[in-house]
Amino acid sequence: MTSVQPRTAVHLPPLGWRHLHLLQAVPPCTPRPPAVPWTEGRPAGESSAPQPSSSPQTAAPVRKDWVPDTQQHVCMVCQRERFTMFNRRHHCRRCGRLVCHACSGHKMAVEGCTEEEKEVRVCDQCYIYFHPDSDDELEHAEVAGGPVSTEGVLDGMLHLPEVTHRQFHLSTNPTDNLQLQTEFYYEQAPSASLCVAILSLHSDQTACGHQLIGHCRSLSRKLTNPEVDARLLTDVMRQLLFSAKLMFVKVGRSQDLALCDSYISKVDVLKILVTANYKYIPSLDDILETAALTRLRNQLLEAEYYQLAVEVSTKSGLDPGGVWQAWGMASLKAGNLTVAREKLSRCLKPR
Repeated sequence: MTSVQPRTAVHLPPLGWRHLHLLQAVPPCTPRPPAVPWTEGRPAGESSAPQPSSSPQTAAPVRKDWVPDTQQHVCMVCQRERFTMFNRRHHCRRCGRLVCHACSGHKMAVEGCTEEEKEVRVCDQCYIYFHPDSDDELEHAEVAGGPVSTEGVLDGMLHLPEVTHRQFHLSTNPTDNLQLQTEFYYEQAPSASLCVAILSLHSDQTACGHQLIGHCRSLSRKLTNPEVDARLLTDVMRQLLFSAKLMFVKVGRSQDLALCDSYISKVDVLKILVTANYKYIPSLDDILETAALTRLRNQLLEAEYYQLAVEVSTKSGLDPGGVWQAWGMASLKAGNLTVAREKLSRCLKPR
């Protein structure tokens, strides 16, 4: 006979006002917003880009009729995922809308596919419309992706899904080549190593070096884009300029080495502004001249970014004496005599 242990009553302390405040601070659990339903009609005066409808179009839209990349910044299916530098936007080949990776995990045959690529990426709504039997499978997959008990599941070996690497090959068909080149291009997936590897195959290293400088100038105009990582972009620009410098060294272009060094110093100035979360980030073309750098320093002084103005002046070769004087006078007016004495001592020479 096994004796049954009597249950012990557990007494919980009463909730006080502090606990009630913590409970009220917890945000309510909001369910995931449903996918945007397809609505009929199109407002008057709207662009010819394909919009959600009650049913997909009879024929798949051509590439020129897809929704432009700059028109939408959020997935048009879930209305939740924001497109960023790492969360790329994808076009549904069946309706032409901009969707995120999570809402476009299926492929199917669409009119206009190339011979090498029988199936192309489509959004979940188009896939379910043409495959109504797969709707239940998608629901089961969502349930399976939820939290489940892990007891006994991790006892065996963990098997990761195999990642298939796709290779792009050109054929003798000009139409297929044009479609392939418009689908995969450098601007769609920028990479410093890919850019340098492609240009290293060119015979004219001087032209390649200037091409890299041109890429950096165009990249600097995107530093204010909220979808990109500005710090990563400045590192990419510096890497491209260093590769351009190596190309000029190989062909003995000493006059272009000074040009690369000038651009590298300007990129360092941009990185200082980006690291400090400065709101107004100029491009490389905006700070090429010394007068432009002086105006930038004066703008920082007017906004009382004294430390930032000192760093910009030092990196760009400007005299920081005026910055130390302005910083010292501002500290003197604020009544901070110790800081004012230390700042003014950097610009005033003893007799």
